[in-house]
Amino acid sequence: MRLFIKEVRRLLQWRMWLLFLPIAAILYVMNIEFHFQHFPNGSDAYYYETAENLVHEYGVEVTDANMAEFAEHHEQQLVAADAFIANHPKANALNVSTYDEVFASAIDEREMRDLRNTLMDSADGLFWFIQMERSILDQYRSDTEHPSYTAAANERITEGNARGEHQAILPAQVMDNFHSLLFNGSMLVLVAIVVFISPAFYRDHHVRPLQYVTKKGRRVFSLKLWAALFVGLLLTTLILGSLFAGYVVLNDTTLFWEASINSFMSPAFFWYGLSFQAYMLVSGAIVYSIVVLMVIVTSIVSRFAGSYLSLLGLLVPGTLLFIIFALQDITSFLFIVTDAATLPFFVSGAALLLAAILFMYRTRREARMEIV
Repeated sequence: MRLFIKEVRRLLQWRMWLLFLPIAAILYVMNIEFHFQHFPNGSDAYYYETAENLVHEYGVEVTDANMAEFAEHHEQQLVAADAFIANHPKANALNVSTYDEVFASAIDEREMRDLRNTLMDSADGLFWFIQMERSILDQYRSDTEHPSYTAAANERITEGNARGEHQAILPAQVMDNFHSLLFNGSMLVLVAIVVFISPAFYRDHHVRPLQYVTKKGRRVFSLKLWAALFVGLLLTTLILGSLFAGYVVLNDTTLFWEASINSFMSPAFFWYGLSFQAYMLVSGAIVYSIVVLMVIVTSIVSRFAGSYLSLLGLLVPGTLLFIIFALQDITSFLFIVTDAATLPFFVSGAALLLAAILFMYRTRREARMEIV
């Protein structure tokens, strides 16, 4: 245990923190800060506020009667908009007096565009709210099945609708924001693994022959792997935990956590009727499984690197390619009906299985290593 603690301390030495923290600060400012400071962003704020009002009024699920009442409220908003337009001098000059004449008209002259822009910035956001309410009503009434889906997918959608999953209130902006934070947080975790874990075995290349002289020395590789796994999971918890705490405090989406991810507001339908809270936990678990594999691979590459430059030459391009081509898909829209229902389980299971195989194979080879 004392040697294990010593290895953990070596991995987390202050020099690595001095290297990692500036990188983390740059990545935070470039990729993460925006998702905290500007959520919801732009016109999405009106949609999000409308969804919040629906939850406060009806709970995380609505009924047909609730939406009929909401439609009546929308009509009242249209009456107020018509009255506002009827008394607007620019509207009078263009001889229009109702919302539909202004926004549903095929007329796209410059004066009409200017009037629309003026109205959108008037009346405390009344016209923005009308557009968002209409969008929500259209989404609720739309057919969730699609001819391009497989028969199994459409059957799952029908089953979910029969159980009322489609009636959940979960704005797409909430899930998109979570996906963005999870992807960028996972990217930061992979950078941390490269920074902290990659030098772990390379540093010992000059004393490695001495380790193989004794039976205890041959077990050092296994112990260092366990220490690397511990540090990798610890860093993952610290980074994702910090981002999640910021997500809860700054974005405050807890109002929607109990809603089904198969909401009529969602751009996709899913194989399982998970709550958004459960979906977040499953997504985090899959990231942890990827981290386990990345730690093992990074440690083994570090063991065979001939120089620090060659070590970085192997790890940095490989990590970048994984981030660009795979990480986004792994951390976004799990269990979507357009993919295989078991795909996330397969990815997570395959990562853990491969990590276990590499771990056992390499530790056994190290235990039988001959001194060269």
